[in-house]
Amino acid sequence: MFRRILTLAILFIFVFGQDKTCIVDIKQYVHQSKASFRGLSILDSENIWVSGSNGTVIKTTDSGISWSNVSPKNFSTTGFRDIHAFTSSSAIIMGIATPAYFLKTTDSGKTWQQVYTNSEEKIFFDSFEFLNTGFGIAMSDPIKNRFYLITTTNYGETWAQVDTNQIPVSISEGGFAASGSCIAFASEKKLCFVSGGRKARVYFSFDAAQSWQVANTPMYQGKATRGIYSIAFRDSLFGVAVGGDYTQISKKYINAIYTNNSGKTWNQCKELPFGFKSSIAFSPIDASFAICAGTSGIDISNDSGLHWIHYSDVSLNAIGFDNLGQIWGVGDKGLIVKMEVKY
Repeated sequence: MFRRILTLAILFIFVFGQDKTCIVDIKQYVHQSKASFRGLSILDSENIWVSGSNGTVIKTTDSGISWSNVSPKNFSTTGFRDIHAFTSSSAIIMGIATPAYFLKTTDSGKTWQQVYTNSEEKIFFDSFEFLNTGFGIAMSDPIKNRFYLITTTNYGETWAQVDTNQIPVSISEGGFAASGSCIAFASEKKLCFVSGGRKARVYFSFDAAQSWQVANTPMYQGKATRGIYSIAFRDSLFGVAVGGDYTQISKKYINAIYTNNSGKTWNQCKELPFGFKSSIAFSPIDASFAICAGTSGIDISNDSGLHWIHYSDVSLNAIGFDNLGQIWGVGDKGLIVKMEVKY
């Protein structure tokens, strides 16, 4: 099912020390579907789910040795830009545009049930995120100048719209369905979602999505293709967001920002990653080790994202860590990547 195209056996040593966490190997594979993969959900080191264009959904239960195509029937024209696995047999996928579909499986992808549909003319979902409690939130681009948010308390079985009056008016903003990581929880009650366009801002809630405030940021902004593409929290206070402009993948601009107060205020990172970035994640083993990726390649940090160094030109859309601290990434044309990390 996969064709292995490259292995890089590189011991990467930072210029500022040999005792730092580092990537020591990258393995790249191409799935036969050649789909553009943007949804990535890493349940653990063995169970990974991936989704993307042409209604494609695949999963592995053996750490990527083999992959099963579990794509839902009759959705071959739908782009599933985000996916979230609850267990090895249960997951939910997000079909982004009019009509928007959320489908859920509880039998390892053998069958899928439609749990949410929205046919509003301007609906365009960018991302969803869940807690282990079953609480989840999904965001769509604005309708009538306010982001459209829905929440669930039962692992996506049912959904309810958040009161739009509790969401600040947008300023020619939208989200980016690039990696399924526009939303991040800092804690059970604190969460943020990010935007781009004329303004690149962070919307934050400290009461489990009931009410919202918004923070300005120094992220590259001003056009529809510019802004914040991904956000992740190291802990309940410290988080990093990345982005840029996908039409200017190697240009120098402010593409990484950080917060020390759960999203209230944001500052430019001290040393920026290279080019456009669409995804960021923190290691569960070493919280100071972070990775961000995009079509410009992969950058890594050993101080929680304050300083970045370019590691590889491999083009990815989304990345994440498994429970053992190893990195998985997905990209265009069926690309799936596994990176070995030395702690």
